[in-house]
Amino acid sequence: MFKHLMDPKLSILISAMDQIKLTKKCIECLEQTLGNTISHEVLIVNDGSVDGTAKYLDSLSSFYRVFHRASSQGFAKNNNWMAREARGGYLLFLN
Repeated sequence: MFKHLMDPKLSILISAMDQIKLTKKCIECLEQTLGNTISHEVLIVNDGSVDGTAKYLDSLSSFYRVFHRASSQGFAKNNNWMAREARGGYLLFLN
């Protein structure tokens, strides 16, 4: 396992619901911007999407920690849950 996955300095947390185009753009921008510049992990909660977001997230590499909710739990609840799951010393909430 890569060191950045085992001991990340930064945890990037994304809650996504029915915004597949914006979610794709967000992931692309993260990949272009961060690369290997800082040890990080990316957690994404699919909050009950019905527009193909779940399928897209499942197609991402195993680097991304993807979680699916059967129904919407809400932005705040998802962020609190991801914050507890995060391994990084710093949290970055993306909306």
